[in-house]
Amino acid sequence: MENNDLLVQVLGAVMDNNLRNDILRIILKDTERKNAVPREPNSEEIYARMTSVAGGTGADVARLLGVSSQAINNQRMRGSISGNTIINFHIKTGVSLDWLVDGNGESPVAAV
Repeated sequence: MENNDLLVQVLGAVMDNNLRNDILRIILKDTERKNAVPREPNSEEIYARMTSVAGGTGADVARLLGVSSQAINNQRMRGSISGNTIINFHIKTGVSLDWLVDGNGESPVAAV
Protein backbone atom coordinates (compact mmCIF):
# COMPACT_ATOMS: atom_id res chain seq x y z
CA MET A 1 0.00 0.00 0.00
CA GLU A 2 1.32 3.45 -0.90
CA ASN A 3 1.98 5.91 1.93
CA ASN A 4 -0.61 8.35 0.58
CA ASP A 5 -3.24 5.60 0.57
CA LEU A 6 -2.38 4.68 4.14
CA LEU A 7 -2.48 8.31 5.23
CA VAL A 8 -5.86 8.87 3.60
CA GLN A 9 -7.23 5.76 5.35
CA VAL A 10 -5.89 6.90 8.74
CA LEU A 11 -7.32 10.38 8.30
CA GLY A 12 -10.66 9.10 7.02
CA ALA A 13 -11.16 6.39 9.63
CA VAL A 14 -13.49 6.93 12.54
CA MET A 15 -11.26 6.96 15.61
CA ASP A 16 -10.34 9.02 18.62
CA ASN A 17 -8.27 12.09 17.67
CA ASN A 18 -5.57 11.16 20.19
CA LEU A 19 -5.24 7.72 18.61
CA ARG A 20 -5.10 9.28 15.12
CA ASN A 21 -2.35 11.69 16.21
CA ASP A 22 -0.40 8.82 17.79
CA ILE A 23 -0.60 6.83 14.56
CA LEU A 24 0.47 9.87 12.53
CA ARG A 25 3.41 10.46 14.90
CA ILE A 26 4.54 6.88 14.30
CA ILE A 27 4.35 7.41 10.54
CA LEU A 28 6.32 10.65 10.83
CA LYS A 29 8.94 9.02 13.06
CA ASP A 30 9.41 6.31 10.43
CA THR A 31 10.03 9.11 7.92
CA GLU A 32 12.58 10.69 10.27
CA ARG A 33 14.48 7.40 10.66
CA LYS A 34 15.29 7.45 6.94
CA ASN A 35 17.39 10.59 7.44
CA ALA A 36 21.10 10.30 8.12
CA VAL A 37 20.97 12.64 11.12
CA PRO A 38 17.62 12.36 12.92
CA ARG A 39 16.53 15.36 14.96
CA GLU A 40 13.42 16.61 16.70
CA PRO A 41 11.07 18.40 14.28
CA ASN A 42 11.05 22.16 14.75
CA SER A 43 7.53 23.60 14.65
CA GLU A 44 8.67 27.06 13.56
CA GLU A 45 10.58 25.57 10.63
CA ILE A 46 7.61 23.38 9.66
CA TYR A 47 5.31 26.41 9.89
CA ALA A 48 7.68 28.47 7.74
CA ARG A 49 7.81 25.74 5.07
CA MET A 50 4.02 25.43 5.10
CA THR A 51 3.51 29.17 4.72
CA SER A 52 6.07 29.39 1.91
CA VAL A 53 4.10 26.81 -0.07
CA ALA A 54 0.61 28.06 0.81
CA GLY A 55 1.20 31.70 -0.09
CA GLY A 56 3.15 33.37 2.69
CA THR A 57 0.86 33.59 5.73
CA GLY A 58 -0.76 31.41 8.35
CA ALA A 59 -4.13 32.49 6.96
CA ASP A 60 -3.09 31.01 3.61
CA VAL A 61 -2.21 27.72 5.32
CA ALA A 62 -5.54 27.72 7.19
CA ARG A 63 -7.50 28.44 4.00
CA LEU A 64 -5.69 25.63 2.16
CA LEU A 65 -6.47 23.18 4.97
CA GLY A 66 -10.04 24.39 5.46
CA VAL A 67 -9.51 25.32 9.12
CA SER A 68 -9.57 28.59 11.02
CA SER A 69 -6.51 30.81 11.20
CA GLN A 70 -6.80 30.54 14.96
CA ALA A 71 -6.40 26.74 14.80
CA ILE A 72 -3.10 27.09 12.92
CA ASN A 73 -1.93 29.95 15.14
CA ASN A 74 -2.74 27.97 18.31
CA GLN A 75 -0.57 25.07 17.11
CA ARG A 76 2.23 27.48 16.29
CA MET A 77 2.01 29.22 19.67
CA ARG A 78 2.05 25.83 21.47
CA GLY A 79 5.20 25.02 19.53
CA SER A 80 3.65 21.85 18.16
CA ILE A 81 2.24 21.54 14.66
CA SER A 82 0.06 18.42 14.85
CA GLY A 83 0.78 15.34 12.80
CA ASN A 84 -2.76 15.58 11.43
CA THR A 85 -2.08 19.11 10.15
CA ILE A 86 1.20 18.08 8.54
CA ILE A 87 -0.34 15.03 6.86
CA ASN A 88 -3.35 17.02 5.60
CA PHE A 89 -0.98 19.66 4.21
CA HIS A 90 1.04 16.95 2.46
CA ILE A 91 -2.09 15.39 0.94
CA LYS A 92 -3.52 18.72 -0.25
CA THR A 93 -0.26 20.04 -1.70
CA GLY A 94 1.76 16.96 -2.60
CA VAL A 95 4.91 18.35 -0.99
CA SER A 96 7.25 15.79 0.53
CA LEU A 97 6.74 14.85 4.18
CA ASP A 98 10.52 14.72 4.57
CA TRP A 99 10.75 18.30 3.34
CA LEU A 100 7.87 19.52 5.53
CA VAL A 101 9.18 17.89 8.71
CA ASP A 102 12.95 18.44 8.42
CA GLY A 103 13.73 20.34 5.22
CA ASN A 104 15.19 17.27 3.48
CA GLY A 105 13.78 15.62 0.43
CA GLU A 106 12.18 17.25 -2.56
CA SER A 107 11.57 20.94 -2.15
CA PRO A 108 8.51 22.30 -3.96
CA VAL A 109 9.34 24.46 -6.94
CA ALA A 110 6.25 26.66 -6.81
CA ALA A 111 3.57 27.66 -4.33
CA VAL A 112 0.23 25.86 -4.50
